Formats: sequence, structure tokens, C-alpha cells
Amino acid sequence: MDGAKKRTVQEPGNGAETAETVVVLGVEGGSLRVQRVEAGGVFQYRFYIHDCTPDIPVAEDMPGHTPNKQSEWFSSLGQALNSSGEEWWHFSPIEVAPDLEEELRRIAEPYPEFCDGLEILRTRQKIKAAADCIKLAKSRIQEEDYDGAISEYTRAIEYNPTNPNTYVDRGMAYDKKGELDCAIADYDKALEYTNNQDPGAFFCRAGTYHEKGELDRAIADYSMTIELDSNFTVFPLINRGNVYIDMGDFNSGIADYTEAIRIGCEAPGSNAYIAKAYHNRGLAYKELEDYDAAIADFTQAIWLNPINFCVFCDRGNAYSDVGDYDRAISDYTHAIQIVPCYPNAFHNRGCAYAETGEFDKALADFAETINLRPDDASAYLNQGLAHSEMGNDDLAIVSFSKAIEIEPEMDRAWHNRGLAHQRIGDTASASSDLAMASKLGYYSQS
Repeated sequence: MDGAKKRTVQEPGNGAETAETVVVLGVEGGSLRVQRVEAGGVFQYRFYIHDCTPDIPVAEDMPGHTPNKQSEWFSSLGQALNSSGEEWWHFSPIEVAPDLEEELRRIAEPYPEFCDGLEILRTRQKIKAAADCIKLAKSRIQEEDYDGAISEYTRAIEYNPTNPNTYVDRGMAYDKKGELDCAIADYDKALEYTNNQDPGAFFCRAGTYHEKGELDRAIADYSMTIELDSNFTVFPLINRGNVYIDMGDFNSGIADYTEAIRIGCEAPGSNAYIAKAYHNRGLAYKELEDYDAAIADFTQAIWLNPINFCVFCDRGNAYSDVGDYDRAISDYTHAIQIVPCYPNAFHNRGCAYAETGEFDKALADFAETINLRPDDASAYLNQGLAHSEMGNDDLAIVSFSKAIEIEPEMDRAWHNRGLAHQRIGDTASASSDLAMASKLGYYSQS
């Protein structure tokens, strides 16, 4: 029976009654039925067993009480409830009001088979209800409806409060929403229920600690992830390496990337992770100004994942740092071919063109950068420098002014606009701009 049905019945001398009938449990050949009856503002419950014979009232004060038949039926029902099948699930006891269930348990108390079966049924139904909520929550995540996902995960936890995976999932939803403390609280709960043995919870909490800037805690959690799951080490090693780099510990970061590469090379299907490790290690080498090592790692990353436009751009930057502008331009061009709307590649290629004296091409790239990212002060600065190199000081002043408008403390823009004002004979503006550049610390850099 689906849900509750209401009907009005007439009983001689009692006036009109409204009876809400609920099938609480059912098995083949019988069911337990409960009526919640209202008559004259007074409510009472009536309990019936139906076993393909006329209704047999359960309550002792009702006519037709047959203890032997009742005991036999409860016993068979208890056995059915303890069976592994689910074909007898006709109604979720979750929906039964607490006072109604209390009365049901009072009546069934002499029949332990039934009570045990009822508890098993309730547990199974709760788990099923929680699973339905989790399924709905995951669809909300796909829609980026994080509030909706959190609501469904919360309902799932109410049904099944000891499932650690649900806390982890809700924690990730909180993380995506930016509620980092709530996320950590959920990961803590998952670890509490697993006696600190859940590598996934440690991994997720480490990422949240990293995002919060609590780097020592992030390192500790990534280390626990690696310790607990020997089959899940490459990604945690890469992430722990990232934290070490953010801490300024390049040697430890490089060591983690190297170990991730070693382990990943022994595991089939790990190319994406290995490419990431090479990429990140290359960035670390670049920061240490070991450009040969950086270029070698970027090249390996490209070989493993030739559509990663970011690696082409980073290798282009390394080539630019060593003055190999032709190779740099080639890499930036590859990045643009993969992602035609990548402003960093246009900007950096423009800088490389400017270094080779190809100012028309540089200006075209800076214009495209600004088109894609209109608030890029550096693009306006470099556009102004290219105009200056071509003798177009009026256009240069416009570009420098735009850079200053976006980033008022950009000392190089003030300095170069001052020089442009000098060249066109506007000494007052030149003096003012150069003074501002000095105040912002431009000359202290040289």
C-alpha cells in the first residue's frame, strides 16, 4: 500500500469517525495494519493483523483476540523480516509517528522475532533512504547547486548518521561553497567514525587546510593519506609537494614530485598524474633558476600530455628566461592553438615578440590580451612600452594611463609615462609622474 489513506466510517452510536489506515509492515499472506481513528476530537490507535482471513485485532481489549494465531503470525513475520530478500518491503516504518511505533512495540514486546525484524527493517530502510538522498545530492553537485547538495547530504546523515563517506561528501560540498571550517568539521566526523583510518578523509581535509593556509596541518594530513593507502600515493605526493613549495621548501617539494614520478611510472594508467608531477617539478626548478632542468621536465610533461596548454606556456617562459625567444614564441603559439582564448599565452608571446623587435606583432598580441582580459594592467604597460619603442609616445601615454587606472601603484607605468611626457616636451607632467614613480619605490629597485 502506498502512503496513508483516509476514509470516513459510521459505527452505531459512535457518530462519524475518520480513520487513517497505514500498512506498517507486510509479507506474503499477511500484513500488520494500524488505524489512527478520530471521533469527537478523541484519537486512538487500532491495530489489526490480516493473514488472508478476516482482520484479527491485536489489542487484547478488542474482540477477536486470538493469542495463538497472533503468536504464530508474529513469528512468521519475524522470520520474513530477518530474511535477506526485500520483496516484502511494503512500507517504510521511518514514516510511522514515534508514539504510534511505541504502541506497536508495546503490543509486539512478547514476540522478540518480530521486534528484531522490525529493527532490521528500519535499519535497511534508513540506509536505502540515505542512499536515495546521496544520489540526489550528487546530481545537485553536477548542477553546482551546493546548497541543495548539502541539504540532501544532511538528510542522508539524519537517516544514517554513522556513514563516514557521507560526511566526506558533504565536506567536499562545503569546500566547493567556500565554507572551509564546515568542511573540516565533516572530515573530522568521518575520521571519528573510522578511528582515523580513512585516507580519503585525510586527503580531503589536507586540501582544505592548504586552501586555508594551514600548511603544517596540510602536510600532516597528506602524510597520513600516504601512510594509510599504499595504492593511493601519487596524487597525495604531488599535492604535498605543492604545499612544500608554498612553504618555500623547494627541496622537499622536488623530492615529493620525484617520488610521485617513480611510483607513477610503475603503475599503469598514471600518465596524467606523472605529467602533473613533471610539470610541477619543472616549475620548482624554474623558481630555483635551474632552467635546463625546468625545460627538461616541461618537455616530459608535454610528451605525456600534449594538449596541456599551460605546460607549453610555462616552457615558453623558461625559454624566454634564457633568451631563446624563437622557441618561446613557438611554445606560446602551441598553447594558443590548443586554447585560442588563453590571455597569458598572447601576453607572453607579445613580450617575446617585443624582445625580438617585432613590435607590430607584439602590439597585436597585447591588444588580444586586453580583449580577453580587459583589466590586465601589465598588458597595458607592455603595450605602452611597445608604442614607445615605435616612437608613438601619445599612444604610449594612453596605455600607461590605463595601466595606472587599473593598478594605481604600478611604479613602472608612472615612470614610463613620465619618460613619454618628457619626450613630447610636457615637463610638468613628466616631473609629476617621475616623482610618483620614485615615491612608489621604482628607483629603489635598480
